[in-house]
Amino acid sequence: METTELVMRREYSKGDQRLALVVRVPSGDGIDGVVFRYETWVNNVEDTGKRIDSGDVYYLSRVFYGKLIDLYHEGWKRENVKDGEGKLKEHARFFDPSML
Repeated sequence: METTELVMRREYSKGDQRLALVVRVPSGDGIDGVVFRYETWVNNVEDTGKRIDSGDVYYLSRVFYGKLIDLYHEGWKRENVKDGEGKLKEHARFFDPSML
């Protein structure tokens, strides 16, 4: 059985639309090592076609930052940021634009 733990969640709004970018670490059956999962949620429904699973945190952080730039240029407003808890908090730094 697969479980996931939160690394980072950023929520945005534009008019009556809501969007969330989420990074998690899945674990469980068939997962060996650290894998990161990038998810896009639109109005509280995951767009599974945009889900990316990768062990390359640098690749996913580039995807994440690219999407943040797109959201900025498209007029989305940041509403909330939530970091993961415990040991996964160390990975949140890869998805924190203030570190640049």
